[in-house]
Amino acid sequence: MNGLELIAAERQRQIEEEGWTPEHDAGHSEGELAEAAACYAMPERARLIPVEDETDLTTGETTGIAECLWPWVRTWWKPTPDNRIRELAKAGALIAAEIDRLQAIEIREKRNFSALDRVTAENLAAITLANTKHKIEVNG
Repeated sequence: MNGLELIAAERQRQIEEEGWTPEHDAGHSEGELAEAAACYAMPERARLIPVEDETDLTTGETTGIAECLWPWVRTWWKPTPDNRIRELAKAGALIAAEIDRLQAIEIREKRNFSALDRVTAENLAAITLANTKHKIEVNG
């Protein structure tokens, strides 16, 4: 499989096996999907850069930058440093999910705006009709 196919397959796996559907993803409105993608996309040497004053309370080890950036509970952080392609497929799938989430928001906003336009146009027509009737009644 090429890169695009690997990303599509990973996204499908996330939906089918993990339950991370578009409806679920809609709840991640603070950029968490992109943050998680960045963590997986980051090369291991970069993600292990220690963060000062950040220590894993269970192991006492200094926490790396990727773990500090990881947006969810630590048990969901599943790097596979021995399989870089797998990590990049995860990152790509998370980016695709974030793009889909943002596009869904745009579509909803356009629909709402269109509905508002229709209501406004209908109201304007009704007001115009009412004013016309009033003028006829007043002016006879």
